[in-house]
Amino acid sequence: MLLVLPVVFAPMALASVHPGTAGVLCGLALVALLVQARLFSSRNGVPLPLFVLLLAIPAVLSGLQLIPLPRFLVSLLSPTVIDVYAAAVDPLVSGGRTAWLPLALSPSDAALACVKALAVAMMGWAAFLATRQDDRSLRWPLRAAITALVAVLAVVAFHAATELDHVYLIWPSLGRGISVVQGPFINSNHLSAFLLLMFPVAATMAWDENRPLVQAGLAGLAVIAALIAVATLSRAALVGIPAGVLAVVWGERWYLSRFTMRRRLAGLLAAVVFTAIGMGAIDAITGGLVHVLLQPELLTAMDGRLAVWSTALRVLGDFPLVGTGAGAFLDLHFQYAGEPQAHSLRTAHCTYLQFLVDFGLLGGSVFVGGLLLRYIAVARRLAGGEEENRLDRGIFAGSLALAVQNIFGFSLLAPGVAVPAVVLGGAVLARHGGRVMLRLSLPRLRVVVTGVLALSVLMAWMASAESRKSSDRELEVLLEPRPVSDEALHAAGLIAARHPADPWGWHGIADALVLQQPAQSLPYVNAAMRLDPDGASPHWAAARALRAGGMDSQALVEYRLALQNAGKHFGVIVAEALMGFPDPALHCRIAPQNEETRRRFALELEQRQADECAGELLAELQALRPDDVDVARARAWLLLRSGDRAAAREAARALAQGRASIDGHTILARLAESPEEAELHWRTALGLADGSARLRPLSELGELLLRRGEPDAIRLVVRSQRARGGLTGAVRARCLYLEGRASALLGRRDEAIRLLHRAIDLDIEVRSYHRALAELEAVGGGTGS
Repeated sequence: MLLVLPVVFAPMALASVHPGTAGVLCGLALVALLVQARLFSSRNGVPLPLFVLLLAIPAVLSGLQLIPLPRFLVSLLSPTVIDVYAAAVDPLVSGGRTAWLPLALSPSDAALACVKALAVAMMGWAAFLATRQDDRSLRWPLRAAITALVAVLAVVAFHAATELDHVYLIWPSLGRGISVVQGPFINSNHLSAFLLLMFPVAATMAWDENRPLVQAGLAGLAVIAALIAVATLSRAALVGIPAGVLAVVWGERWYLSRFTMRRRLAGLLAAVVFTAIGMGAIDAITGGLVHVLLQPELLTAMDGRLAVWSTALRVLGDFPLVGTGAGAFLDLHFQYAGEPQAHSLRTAHCTYLQFLVDFGLLGGSVFVGGLLLRYIAVARRLAGGEEENRLDRGIFAGSLALAVQNIFGFSLLAPGVAVPAVVLGGAVLARHGGRVMLRLSLPRLRVVVTGVLALSVLMAWMASAESRKSSDRELEVLLEPRPVSDEALHAAGLIAARHPADPWGWHGIADALVLQQPAQSLPYVNAAMRLDPDGASPHWAAARALRAGGMDSQALVEYRLALQNAGKHFGVIVAEALMGFPDPALHCRIAPQNEETRRRFALELEQRQADECAGELLAELQALRPDDVDVARARAWLLLRSGDRAAAREAARALAQGRASIDGHTILARLAESPEEAELHWRTALGLADGSARLRPLSELGELLLRRGEPDAIRLVVRSQRARGGLTGAVRARCLYLEGRASALLGRRDEAIRLLHRAIDLDIEVRSYHRALAELEAVGGGTGS
């Protein structure tokens, strides 16, 4: 018993975020429960408190949502589920899962949520038993919590010291990035939430401790936890800090106060509400107070949190009674958000709203409302508590901070935060009237534990077998042979139907068929398009299929729609479209209608020297946006290439007087009618340029001076550039090359060869350096240096 809680809870705080550990967590929770039940059993049996049943609600609801139901019953409970299947599965999977359907739209995620909920409930029950049966002492849960806190801080320190940078960065006030490993650990938001929960606990333990060394150690842990929580710059965690601090301060004064219970609770509620509203406004409107301090340009930017909540409410409006099932928000977000840049969001970024989306108004309101009522009951008891309940108030303060934080975050969906929260909550409930619903004898408890363990194993197996990764691997194997057989196509449809609202399964099938079997790919493309109407990928796949099938007019339209929504693949789509339709007369038919995307398309065309359409679009855009420097620059270069010297000169003069003055002088130098005029513009451009932008004017000016045979002028230019500093490797190499050519003009062959060798070492890919070196080495003689 002495080691059960520290051994179990500390690893959970570290590792339970990783989905692969969910089954292990549940097993550990059950072992802890069995050991404690065995040691603390009594004639009255093992108590089962109400809050454990509340914690088990998500597991029960996830299990119910996985049960296949008759179509008429699904359409009665959640008609939109039928709509999703009708959009994707029914037209493509004959004989598929159309008669019996589950309510969960992402079965593997729902199964995983079931296992996590079981693990969390069992841990809460174990903590309740340990505290209740051990004379209601907090020593074991608190030692477990501190062990977990020390372990987390040790991992953070280790990864900071070794500078591991797997993903999630934590930015302390010093501005140096501390990296925390992503794998089985917790990301910065979850880490900050864990510390937000723990630092009031450590602080009140230090306050209550009589041994000076232990008190100093606990106080140090509390300070470190608070500093790292702030250093993560997690806006969601910063929301909870004022609530936690207020709860700690007011908790100490409650038992001395003359205020009535109603006034105490009203004051606390008002503080929490005002904190939430104030920080929520900052988060939603400015993108976070800390981010504004670091990046003032974000002052007028929208963070997108309100947009995500709006999307979640629209999803809830279509799935009001029983919800979508856990894990389906990511897939449905494609359909409801209409914002391609936000498609990576997996949750609603509000734990309470997420529970409503996952389990509907029926299940979500019971779970959230039940926990809220138990929370208020504990708050009422602690408000009238005595001084020896300081530790309980510290735990309550951390829990309150975490509860407020979860209005803006989703850390309670991660077991790495949920487990410590319910362990501490279960301990406080055991001390302050946790309502016991019934008592189980040991034989009955064994039956319950065996059933829970069997269910967790089954759900963990299902989550692993039907996960998106597993489905992707199976699809890859099935669709690898070309052409794809009808049997393989049918099997692929059944695999994609595991996650019917996920457009990527259907898109993967379409992508495998698009080139060799374009006609067969179109139904899968249409399914992906209906599920992701604002995404670029379905329209891109449709364009490729239509072009392969000879339907060029429709392909042009699909390319335009793909570009309208494209992100990082914009240039790839443009290149493919230009290659597929080389006729310049067709290029402007691909141009997107949105002005900003049209601008991006025109600039891409100019870079790829598709001048006919680019010229037309750039002229149109410059009339609409005369102050757009990028458009003016691109049009000036295009005019130079087209040979319209008068128009190019006029455009270049306008550039030379504005922010693109380097480009303006560069174009004017190329249009110069005399070497002297060209030299003047090249020197001006070189004086304005910095960093890698110096390369072009330096090269052109150097070549001009070489042609005129002025080695001293070349050396003076190189010396001035070195004096300015900030040279890139390519610019340093060009300086060495020009110095070498100048030395060759002065007859110093050995010195020139040495300088050219150094230039090649810095930039080995430039052919002119190799050519100049070969010419020098082919010529004998020389005076040396």
